[in-house]
Amino acid sequence: MPREPKNLPGPLAKEVIEAVRRHMSRQGVSGLELAKRIGISQNYIAKRLRHEASFTFNDVENIATALRIPSGHLVPGVGNGNGGPPAVTLLR
Repeated sequence: MPREPKNLPGPLAKEVIEAVRRHMSRQGVSGLELAKRIGISQNYIAKRLRHEASFTFNDVENIATALRIPSGHLVPGVGNGNGGPPAVTLLR
């Protein structure tokens, strides 16, 4: 019997992945080029772009730096990308 994949990206992680894809497309950056800029394997990037795994917070920061965009452009609801304060709700 085939095993169920574990830890597939949830809704927020999928939004982050799609934001990464949009920015890559706008800039004409391939998965290989992004991987080289960050210093990780193309397979690592490809697996995430296929929704088989999630990017880490460190990945998001590194991707944003590599694409020369604010990290808030990759995470929905966190910052507006123009230097304004992030939109964060603290739960207690």
